[in-house]
Amino acid sequence: MSEQGAAEKQISDWPDDELVAFIIQEKQAHLRREGQEEIYRRYSGKVYHKCISLIKDSDTARDLTHDIFIKIFFNLDRFKAKGPFYSWVFAITYNRCFDYLNKRKRFQTVDITEVPQQNEIENTELQYKLFKEAKLEALEAAFKNLKAQERMVLSMYYQDKMSIKSMAILLKAGESAVKMRLKRSREHLAELIKSSHDEK
Repeated sequence: MSEQGAAEKQISDWPDDELVAFIIQEKQAHLRREGQEEIYRRYSGKVYHKCISLIKDSDTARDLTHDIFIKIFFNLDRFKAKGPFYSWVFAITYNRCFDYLNKRKRFQTVDITEVPQQNEIENTELQYKLFKEAKLEALEAAFKNLKAQERMVLSMYYQDKMSIKSMAILLKAGESAVKMRLKRSREHLAELIKSSHDEK
């Protein structure tokens, strides 16, 4: 961006890709810091809420958010602008949360290479009917009761609109394994919703 163009717009108005390019190219430290502060303003809340939805501990989520932004700022030159900047930010967020949970051994060990049998039938119509009819409060409560790994894959796919291929790269698993994780997570969520509904 030219100096004239920069002067015409406030930094808060810049698109993400222009802001990132500015931070990478800018020579003056105080201007780079201003750009970094704008990125932090835009994404710190979203990153924190993503962390707390997966970790379920506010203090740890704050620490992870701090770590994530350090990694973001140290690796801005690796952002290739082939996709939205927020997708790159959330990929780093998921990766850091995944590492934390893995080190804490909170993940239940599963065989990620397992694939469904050909005669296995998934009752997706019932699941989607339950999801559609469930009240928001019930859906949120059921989601919170999922395992961390289940919340992670469902958030990646449905909330952040990540492709199966992108998820496979991030999770270091095959695409068939990612599909299996999604399937099992949906099934578990449907079971929790149905159980909550039956209790009423």
